[in-house]
Amino acid sequence: MRNMVRKGSKSLFHFGLTAMGFLGFITLVAWLGRPTLPG
Repeated sequence: MRNMVRKGSKSLFHFGLTAMGFLGFITLVAWLGRPTLPG
C-alpha cells in the first residue's frame, strides 16, 4: 500500500512536470511564431 502511494505521488509529479514542459513548449512556439503571422 505504501508502495502504491509513493508510486502514485511520483506519477503525479511526473505528470505535472510533463504538463509544465508541454505548456512551456507551446508558449515558446506561439511566441516565436507570432511575428511571422500576418497582421
